[in-house]
Amino acid sequence: MSFSATDALTVDGRRLVLQTPRGFFAKRAAALGLLVPVLLTVIVGLVALLETVEGAGPGAATLVVAAVCALVGLGSGLAGAFTLVRAGPRSDASRVVIDLEAATLDSARDGRVPLSAVQGLVLHQPNRLTKWHCISATLAAGPRAEDGDPYRPPASGRVALVGHLTEWELTQARALLATLGDHLGVPTTDDSGGIFGKGSGKGGTAHALAYLPVQGIFLVASLFLLLARRGEPLSQFHARQSLAFLPVELVALFGTTLVTAPLLFVTDEPHPVAGVVMGLAIGTVAIGRLVLRFVAAWKAHKGEAWVIPGMGWLVRRWLPPAG
Repeated sequence: MSFSATDALTVDGRRLVLQTPRGFFAKRAAALGLLVPVLLTVIVGLVALLETVEGAGPGAATLVVAAVCALVGLGSGLAGAFTLVRAGPRSDASRVVIDLEAATLDSARDGRVPLSAVQGLVLHQPNRLTKWHCISATLAAGPRAEDGDPYRPPASGRVALVGHLTEWELTQARALLATLGDHLGVPTTDDSGGIFGKGSGKGGTAHALAYLPVQGIFLVASLFLLLARRGEPLSQFHARQSLAFLPVELVALFGTTLVTAPLLFVTDEPHPVAGVVMGLAIGTVAIGRLVLRFVAAWKAHKGEAWVIPGMGWLVRRWLPPAG
């Protein structure tokens, strides 16, 4: 669950206002208070249905699962209600006003600091346990903007500007990072991470997984790249090529089976040699498919836009500008 990174920025003359929308916390509250209990109810219903199909009817297993789901659902509902009540205050607490004319950065949480103390901006994860990201300003020691008291930066040396940016919003978050860097005239650093790697458009885990022929992993990774990294041409190329190669693989396997199967019935009884020929043909196609996907995964991990042999007529139109 996320929000568009562009929704976090409002430009008001010479003032930049950054704030996590209240709707983000309201959606989280709805997920905790409504979606989780509904899913738990479905689980209980499936367990009861399974026991009914087996002929025993709802019994002890259903009661245990129902009790556990009821407790978890109650806790989730209370958490959702609390989150909904706190949506407004949490959104207000995330407000940061950057006044370019007064050269100050005013954070509702960290107070006011001079823009001269901002050394750079960084897109990063708050800690290794979270999979959401934030954009922070890196600070250096200096005088406060008001009343001349000694400036003491937060313990982390950073002021959070925008938080709760998930893996799905990294492309927009990078665009927002660049926009803020241009306004403030400071360097920016992309230190983002995530489940599928940094997604900087230069290769990595996500691109390799888009081809990995193991338990449908390539299908999930390709769909992820296609939807979550719409602004990265290299990601789009790998996702589209992998998905386009899937029907080619299926047609090749089906066609080989269709061509070699009649050999088994040339004689009255299936001939052993025909079975060997059929097995070798299908095995060759299957191994060739694996080799092509593993080579493509290796090339993608290195950041290369490698075209699978025989697929150029279709996928060359998707090559990134540097491809």
